[in-house]
Amino acid sequence: MKSLLLPWLLVMVLGMYSAVGHADTGSAESRQVYLLLSYDWLDVADADFDNSLSAEAGVLWPLQQRFYLEAAVTGINDASTPTQEDNTGSYQLTLDSVELLAGIHYQTETDWMDSLVLFGRGGLLAYRMEITLDEAFYGLKPSGSDTASDSGWGFYVGAGVLWDLKNRWLLRSEFTYKQRSDFLDDSSKPFDVRSTGINIGIARTF
Repeated sequence: MKSLLLPWLLVMVLGMYSAVGHADTGSAESRQVYLLLSYDWLDVADADFDNSLSAEAGVLWPLQQRFYLEAAVTGINDASTPTQEDNTGSYQLTLDSVELLAGIHYQTETDWMDSLVLFGRGGLLAYRMEITLDEAFYGLKPSGSDTASDSGWGFYVGAGVLWDLKNRWLLRSEFTYKQRSDFLDDSSKPFDVRSTGINIGIARTF
């Protein structure tokens, strides 16, 4: 996990340096922090996982006009397949992950409503994911579980809107797409974990 933290920490250091530089030059852009609730539809080859409810927290640092550097933490929360049964017993798979996001965020005002801002974002994703297999054998032998974990990279993109609630508070809503590439790449069948999500939450400028 330390190898995944290094690029994220580098983004944070560069962002703080950028923010200090903009403070010296009197830039109108402000830093933002945000907290989102996410409802994600997972797409995994040969497996039907339930939808996942998770959270995302992040920070935006101003770079140039309308552009921000973004760093955030999110993940997959307890996404499971339906329980499958055969003649010997039943089994179920569950996915969990912690993910660090680092990328560019762009905002632009709209002409038809002063309080509405459109934005897009995208960048790199570093993940630490775990898959759990739970098995039961109809009482013939004790039930059990096994886990496997892996770290890797991917990417994310998103687009949405911000509504100005006054007093530095913003309401944020967006669609996102994330891809986590080559999970379990040391195995004979690595696979990608994709998700499409709806996010809604709040942000505050500083």
